[in-house]
Amino acid sequence: MIKLKDNQRKGLHVHRIIPILFAGSPTERQNIIFVTRLQHAEYATFWNRKVKEIHSLTNEATAHSLTDSLDTVSSGTVYTIESVEKFFDIKLPSDYKEFLQSTNGLEGETVDSYLVLWSTEELVKLNQAYHVNEFVSNIIIIGSDGAEEAFAFDTTNMTIVQLPFIGMGHIPNEKLSDTFSDFLSSQIK
Repeated sequence: MIKLKDNQRKGLHVHRIIPILFAGSPTERQNIIFVTRLQHAEYATFWNRKVKEIHSLTNEATAHSLTDSLDTVSSGTVYTIESVEKFFDIKLPSDYKEFLQSTNGLEGETVDSYLVLWSTEELVKLNQAYHVNEFVSNIIIIGSDGAEEAFAFDTTNMTIVQLPFIGMGHIPNEKLSDTFSDFLSSQIK
């Protein structure tokens, strides 16, 4: 993995030109670029459509082989949080709303990874840009590891899950925690 200084990486997302899901190298420098989150959303949407196309053309066995220091943003207002709830037609958990009201997102290195939690302004824009509802239901992405993995609410029970940006809906979600607070604590340590 290419290491950038924290201040060089802010706002950028690691993108594999050929995704790992399509046998792209996770470590070769010529397969790795840094792009904005909106650019990553475009690339992920392209590759998700390819996965969807392949999946629809293949039988179930073939589909299984295919899938075998933090900076914060200024606080979110009650109005912007309510706007997000209205857009997604849900009530966000109180611990997550408190987080948004105090930090409105964050980004930076963690003990063993990288963590990006989107601001209220990014929640709607980036869920739309990634076309999340086209590929998976009952999911609201709230951030990522700055690379391949998204962190999201499973809206059926408001648990935190991890899912791939490329392959969402075809690779099972992994439950990370029952609450946003527990998830945040596990990431920041």
